[in-house]
Amino acid sequence: MIKLFVSDLDGTLIHEPKTGIEPNERNVNAIRLLHENDIEFAVATGRFDYHILEIEGYIESQNYRIGLNGGTIYAKDNTLIRENAFTYEEAEKLKNDIEKNYMKELNYLVLQTVEAKRYIKYPNFWKKAVNFYGYQRRFNAISYSGDLIKELAGRNEKIMKVLIATDSENKYILQEKLRERHSEAEITISGPVSIEIVPKGNTKGNAMRVVMEKKKLKENEVAFIGDSYNDISGFEACKYSFAMSHADDFIKSRAAFVVDTVADAVDTVIKINRENGL
Repeated sequence: MIKLFVSDLDGTLIHEPKTGIEPNERNVNAIRLLHENDIEFAVATGRFDYHILEIEGYIESQNYRIGLNGGTIYAKDNTLIRENAFTYEEAEKLKNDIEKNYMKELNYLVLQTVEAKRYIKYPNFWKKAVNFYGYQRRFNAISYSGDLIKELAGRNEKIMKVLIATDSENKYILQEKLRERHSEAEITISGPVSIEIVPKGNTKGNAMRVVMEKKKLKENEVAFIGDSYNDISGFEACKYSFAMSHADDFIKSRAAFVVDTVADAVDTVIKINRENGL
């Protein structure tokens, strides 16, 4: 019996978010249907924890919350189960390497902290002009210069993620270059032009396994749905994996099912439980 349904956010449960987060009515109703069938719902996202709390307000659901690609895990009662940040030495090495060797290839470089702050740097004025409204203003990112890591260490502000944006053709090449140079990190494509870099072990799949252990769930009792490369580890953590139909072909090849919406995946999960006489 499937007892837990876990969903990614961007491109899966929600689409084209503005400043806030709100799933469409069909997906909200699908989550209610999960509850009516005694199936719990949880979120696993690359976003901050406060975004998950915002979603829970729309869907009237509380459960374990996986944020920052597994960098943070909270229980239903808001107890922090896990928090894994870069060491300041790791972050300094990574930032310096990108700024020295790859900055010209980027649209921008962002460091994200557990306090939900974003610090941004552009390679030049023109890239800032193009991306200011699309990213910096939208997410209230703070422009930085000088010794940012030292400043963050002085405030004990933990660095959870590095985000870089490049062009769509270069992202795969740049990902492999960075993987060769930074074994201390998980480096994945997270969007059409973006690459996410998080501490080693911070994956949605590893976080799901922590939750499954806490709830004493087996792989065949969990379903997960996503649409990006950072969701593949979630597919690998459970038996019932769903990829969104708009995902890249490689991502879809790693899932057990391909669906158009979260609601379609929920219908399949409930059908599976009923076919098993549950």
